[in-house]
Amino acid sequence: MTATRPVGQDEHGAELLRAIVEGSADAVFVKDREGRHVLCNAAAARMFGRDAGEVVGRTDHELCAPEVADARVAVDRRILAGERPETTEEHIVVGGERRTWTTTRSPYRAADGAIVGVIAVARDVTERDAERLRQGEHVLRLVLDTLPVGVLVVDPAGDIIVGNSTARHIWGRSIHRGSERWTKSQGWFHESGAPVRPHDWASVRAIVEGVPHLDQLIDIVGFDGSRRTIRNSAVPFVQPTGVVGAVILNEDVTERLRLEARLVQAKKMAAVGQLAGGVAHDFNNLLTVIITYASLVADSLDGGDPRRADVEELRKAADSAAALTRQLLAFGRRDDAQPLPVRLESVVRAVEQRLARVIGDDIRLTTRLAEPGHVVWIDPVHLDQIVMNLAVNGRDAMPAGGELTLATRGVVRTADEARALGLPGAGGYAVLSVGDTGTGMDPRTRARMFEPFFTTKERDRGTGLGLAIVFAIVETSGGAIHVTTEPGRGTTIEIELPLSPRAVREVVDG
Repeated sequence: MTATRPVGQDEHGAELLRAIVEGSADAVFVKDREGRHVLCNAAAARMFGRDAGEVVGRTDHELCAPEVADARVAVDRRILAGERPETTEEHIVVGGERRTWTTTRSPYRAADGAIVGVIAVARDVTERDAERLRQGEHVLRLVLDTLPVGVLVVDPAGDIIVGNSTARHIWGRSIHRGSERWTKSQGWFHESGAPVRPHDWASVRAIVEGVPHLDQLIDIVGFDGSRRTIRNSAVPFVQPTGVVGAVILNEDVTERLRLEARLVQAKKMAAVGQLAGGVAHDFNNLLTVIITYASLVADSLDGGDPRRADVEELRKAADSAAALTRQLLAFGRRDDAQPLPVRLESVVRAVEQRLARVIGDDIRLTTRLAEPGHVVWIDPVHLDQIVMNLAVNGRDAMPAGGELTLATRGVVRTADEARALGLPGAGGYAVLSVGDTGTGMDPRTRARMFEPFFTTKERDRGTGLGLAIVFAIVETSGGAIHVTTEPGRGTTIEIELPLSPRAVREVVDG
């Protein structure tokens, strides 16, 4: 320790002071009224990154950065003016390392009580602050990972600095950094189906333009191949020097949109069913009269009478209208279903025999049915409608021929899986799969395929009710429909129905 003898201090007191100060782990220093250090222990010397001999006799402006020295001198002046001791926090850079000190300053008085300087004791609390920072970062990480929204923070170059667990889940447990992320991220605008170009992402626009971009509804393919729909937003961090980064928020709305679509579809079905129930019965009675009289007129004409052909055309048109009416009646009366334990495979085999006569020679029919079979709880007539409508729809999707596949299998769903698929609960389910190698569907057609009266067929080849009826029956039966399709690569429709708890002896085999 290096020091000058303090004013009014005898030799014995000076030795005692030296022993106390030198043995302290805290930095201890004394300054006179002019701000020159008159006493300094080894810890205080390390505070300035110097030897003790280099500190004594110098002022703060000779030892510290100007802003630090100005702050220290301001506190010293208050102490010299007779104010109470004061504790401050100081940040001093030594050798390129920034350290934090908590310093308490008190008046240094002579024997007569006059204030002749400032005595200070400082403690290095850098590690304490580092621990606080680590704890703060830990708490922040816990908060981020608890949020049900994906959060990403990027710098101006697009490098990902922070990503929470929800973001990693949305993007498939792997998040690419920098510009590589933008080139590898696959996304399509949900409404239009147009691909999201690298400069279209909300995060890129927020960084480039310096303004928030909110609520992009985007269909994405994660880096693990999973598909989701997200609500994508980004807000830039703006400072006087410019944009220094952005925070990205990704909300997974896949399930919400699916439930909303189911609700809309259910409302459409209810409206059409109500219409069918109110009109179809009376219309069917009128058609019965038309068909009856057309038959009577046809029977009254000779075979060579040219008018007979006209009457036959009239009867055919009435028969087609009656078939449409029966579909409407079936659609409107689905609540009158009479469910029974039915073996799915038996119904498929019965339909297979009828299909072989109607699909044509250019379509190969393949069946892969599970044995001994799966018993489902459904109206047998409705199950027959499901299989037949799906098979005929697959046939119509292959005008140039192809392969139609009917298959069955069993699955066991957990509660989470059932919830995600829109099924009533955990348990066993039977799956009917009908696949074709036909034209397939684009996203817009796929989105409307179950709407009543929506059809892509020619005017005289379809009513648009077949798939709508399938949807209505499956919904009523507590099942779910899964569709896989792509233009030019065919379509596979899977119907998942709950297994029946009833005894096998009660089973209806088709």
